Amino acid sequence: MPKTNFSKVEEALAEGLKKISIEQYLAAAPSAKELAAAPLREMCATRKRLLRLLSTELDYLHKKGHPIYEKFKIEKEWIAQLLEKPESISTEEWEKVVQLKASLTEFKAGLDSRPPEEINEELVKKQAKKHLTKRFNVNDKWLPLK
Repeated sequence: MPKTNFSKVEEALAEGLKKISIEQYLAAAPSAKELAAAPLREMCATRKRLLRLLSTELDYLHKKGHPIYEKFKIEKEWIAQLLEKPESISTEEWEKVVQLKASLTEFKAGLDSRPPEEINEELVKKQAKKHLTKRFNVNDKWLPLK
């Protein structure tokens, strides 16, 4: 049986693979537009991170019973709108957000500056007044009828 010469087929296959790999590299490489948009993307990501943090802190303080939205005269919807499109935030709005973040930080710092031991003692006294007849180390379950 004579030998078959596959050298032309192997060369064509190698050339095709090389062409495919070059096309893949070109497709994966960022274009000039993408490179120009990179700083804008980073700025949007930073803004989005700050807005999410601000929204979380405001929600937390609101759930704890502080009238935070009324105090700073803002609405939840306003922050939600900013979160949806952080690239379209104007400079005035962004300055307002940064100022809100600074005032919120000050508000949180001045919220309860007492030491934890004092807060715990106050809580114990409040609970003792609430449960005047309660004994310590007693189960709070129903007692069986005799």
